[in-house]
Amino acid sequence: MWVPQSTGELYYLRMILTVCKGPRCYKDLKFVKGVQYLTFREACFALRFLEDDREAYFALHQNIQTFYSQ
Repeated sequence: MWVPQSTGELYYLRMILTVCKGPRCYKDLKFVKGVQYLTFREACFALRFLEDDREAYFALHQNIQTFYSQ
C-alpha cells in the first residue's frame, strides 16, 4: 500500500511498519534503542530512515548558484 509523504505521521508509521517485527502496540513502534520517542517521525530519524534536511538544502543552494553564474 502506498502512503504519500503529505500524510505526515501516517507516512512515518508506514515506514516503521515495513521493518518492525512483532510490535504489540503503537508505543512499541516509537521505542528505539532504549528511547521512547513522541512521534513516528522522530522514531524514523532514530532508526536512520531519514537524513537531516541540511544536505538537501546545501545541494539546492549549489545548484542555484551554478545556474545563476552561467
